[in-house]
Amino acid sequence: MQKSKESFRNLIKIVGHPEFWPGNVNTTCWDFINAQLRAGAEENGPGQSFEGASWTKTAVTIKVLFHKRTAKPGVYGYHVGDMYHRTLISIIREKLANPRHDELFHYQPYNLLWQRGGSPAPINVHGELYTSQAFLQTHKDLQQSPPEPGCNLERVVIALMFWSDATQLTTFSNAKLWPCYMLSGNELKYRRCKPSCCLCSHIAYFNHLPDSFKDFATEHFGGKAPPADFMAHCHRELFHTQWGIILDNEFLEVWEHGIVIRCCDGVEHRFYPRIFTYSANYPEKMVPTFGGDTIRNLASNTSEMKRMAACDFKDVLQMAGIERCEARIRHICNLNNPLPLGTNVEEGVATTLDAHFHISKSQNFLENIMMFLCKHSEDPAVKDFLPKL
Repeated sequence: MQKSKESFRNLIKIVGHPEFWPGNVNTTCWDFINAQLRAGAEENGPGQSFEGASWTKTAVTIKVLFHKRTAKPGVYGYHVGDMYHRTLISIIREKLANPRHDELFHYQPYNLLWQRGGSPAPINVHGELYTSQAFLQTHKDLQQSPPEPGCNLERVVIALMFWSDATQLTTFSNAKLWPCYMLSGNELKYRRCKPSCCLCSHIAYFNHLPDSFKDFATEHFGGKAPPADFMAHCHRELFHTQWGIILDNEFLEVWEHGIVIRCCDGVEHRFYPRIFTYSANYPEKMVPTFGGDTIRNLASNTSEMKRMAACDFKDVLQMAGIERCEARIRHICNLNNPLPLGTNVEEGVATTLDAHFHISKSQNFLENIMMFLCKHSEDPAVKDFLPKL
């Protein structure tokens, strides 16, 4: 075994320490210690040896439906693999018990306003999640709801923000991971984006459908390759099944009734987790970005859906070009028509999002979630997955 220079220097520091006694090393039975460590790892089992005991392993099985015109019709269970994940409640407890995280954790939202001199009314400053109208409304709804019987603790909303993105591990193979991360919107966005603050938590590693699944489906289709819409449905079922594991019964119980946690200042609060954002690269577009009706119309036309996504990106590039052109035009006008020194130019202050930002029209297909659930109450996705939210 080769040792690095750094490890050699560390060894010199240990041996050269005035409190170091060589007899402690000579009289220690290292074989016995190694055997104890090896036995402890075997007792924990493979499901507990993944990055500590807080990670668990759960088998993922999806139900695959084959229609009556296939070679082997019926509903079959398919074991995709094992999913490594952590419980959301354990991560919340760990975060609120960490003094470094608690120092700048915002327990209460507030409305951040800015008023320019001479303006008739202040405007909202859009910056942090805990100053947004969505957070303020959620906090208001929680405070106006009936409290838990016999509990007079302060009720706090903990904003959950999820990210997931498939990652290619190597250049010359198809090895990849699909991690999922969680952060809290109660903390500053400038601290969330700093790796040194350690505010991002791994919660799970999603599974993909293995290559053997196509062989399984081809066998039931009588030797024919499974159609694209069938594969998209199975990918969706796998994705929802894994999220059903993450949003377990413990999380749903805490979502409704809250959880009492003693914080670093010694004061107990009742925390209620709420999901505010989820950013993901979901290929089947089951997380709506164009609107539910558009997705249903394009469910069998992947190329058209990709074209629309490309158009959205093209809109961003066009807006950036327009802003550069406008800046150059203003600069040329100032050069041709310079204002006298001391002239005070009053600029209008944008009071709406449309006036302040360039918003792509292709992103204005909004979908009311509650109306969507009522309208599609018979949809399998609504029955099996969305009621958990």
